[in-house]
Amino acid sequence: MKVAFWSSKCYLVSMSSAQVYLPWFWFYKCPPMIIPSEYKTDWWGYYLPSAPGEEFPDLEIPSGNFTICDDFDFDNPKTDYDRACAPFYKTTLLKVKEKGWALIIDTPHVIAYWDAKQTLIVKNWVFDELQVKAHNSAILDALENNWDTLQWQNQEVLEVPGGELCLMNSCEHGADPAIPKENLLYFQLEPGKYQLQHASFAPLDLELFYFERI
Repeated sequence: MKVAFWSSKCYLVSMSSAQVYLPWFWFYKCPPMIIPSEYKTDWWGYYLPSAPGEEFPDLEIPSGNFTICDDFDFDNPKTDYDRACAPFYKTTLLKVKEKGWALIIDTPHVIAYWDAKQTLIVKNWVFDELQVKAHNSAILDALENNWDTLQWQNQEVLEVPGGELCLMNSCEHGADPAIPKENLLYFQLEPGKYQLQHASFAPLDLELFYFERI
């Protein structure tokens, strides 16, 4: 069993489905992103380096000063966030610096990670509705019972380097120490190569993204 902590909350993320309480995330319609922890600080979100002499930068961190760029030109991206919003695919793998990557999930809806199945779950709820629902066990039981019937489609091939991945808001600068801890989810995959698979589960209006080791 794994116990994961965010702020004062405690979530069990690796038990039987009857006992699992998933933490759900919503990033105000910004695309959620998965990035290896070692590349997280290289993702700049909707920030660009501040101009020399900028008196009031939006972000001051050891690596430099940064200013929010709100041009949001997705056809001619200037920022990492522009790149994240530009694709029109379910998933997109973006290069980060020379060797890194970020996996963008194209959804405005809530997302969770199911550790037992190494699967991201997207649910078409708005966040206010999600706050009053406590039916994770029913969701996971339904998925367990129908897992072998799901029709999977290949998406991206990922090389997971160190094993730890982070789910976060793609508009954030990964080095910003002020990102609320409850807006970050760290989880583990064994280092190696994975085929990301996608399937829909219509009865509960779910989309699934499964990390299959290859």
